[in-house]
Amino acid sequence: MTAKQIIDQIKDLSSEDRVVVIDFIKALEAAAPGGDARYSDDAAFEAALNRVMEEDAELLKKLAE
Repeated sequence: MTAKQIIDQIKDLSSEDRVVVIDFIKALEAAAPGGDARYSDDAAFEAALNRVMEEDAELLKKLAE
């Protein structure tokens, strides 16, 4: 899937789902080198990942289409 295809899909999302995507992108930017990244241990990372997967499963399925 190309970046343009992903962007087009994001444009088609509801405003609530777009907020989730925006928050995700902000989190990626914060974790980028030179950003204000916070470091966590493996357990904290896995817990956060599981929370995102559970809370945003529908959005992730839409983006994967």
